[in-house]
Amino acid sequence: MSPDTLTLISLVISGVSLPLAAFGICQRPGAALVVGAAFDALDGIVAREQGIASDSGEVLDAVVDRYADAAPLLAWRCSIARQYQRWCWCWWRSWGPCS
Repeated sequence: MSPDTLTLISLVISGVSLPLAAFGICQRPGAALVVGAAFDALDGIVAREQGIASDSGEVLDAVVDRYADAAPLLAWRCSIARQYQRWCWCWWRSWGPCS
């Protein structure tokens, strides 16, 4: 499996934590983040072991890391909006007013 594939898998798994946390499914979001972080750690290891580490792979990894970091924050935002009965499409208007 290529390191880029592992990076994208980590993004998908970390992204799964967003709706789980936003809808209050308690233990699964944390598990998804831990598994996503494990895949994120593996991509660099695999790239170095296979001798195919590249600048573009590092950039992809950094960008995916930022999206994975944002997933819990977006989930928290959506959970707060949902809790106070002001549901909004948190994917698109995450930091705007939810009226």
